Amino acid sequence: MDENWVKSLLPKERVNEFFEAFYFGEEPAYYLELGLREWKPEEGKIVLELRLSARPGKCLVCNLTSGLPPVLKKHPILNLKGIVKMS
Repeated sequence: MDENWVKSLLPKERVNEFFEAFYFGEEPAYYLELGLREWKPEEGKIVLELRLSARPGKCLVCNLTSGLPPVLKKHPILNLKGIVKMS
């Protein structure tokens, strides 16, 4: 398992589709990707993380305080529960 494989679980096309649905065509305030924080195959442990980074000239904090975490967790386009099951 490597970083590229983890990123392939949440491809840019799906992230873009999410942004189009969530922001109604407006440019979002952040970039989003899935990353590998920790992998211990001998323990059967994998820790994935959602990596948010602010886009130039945008405020990331405003989006995070406006209910974004629950949306990321439950949105069917991102399908984070499905990604966890596949890992």
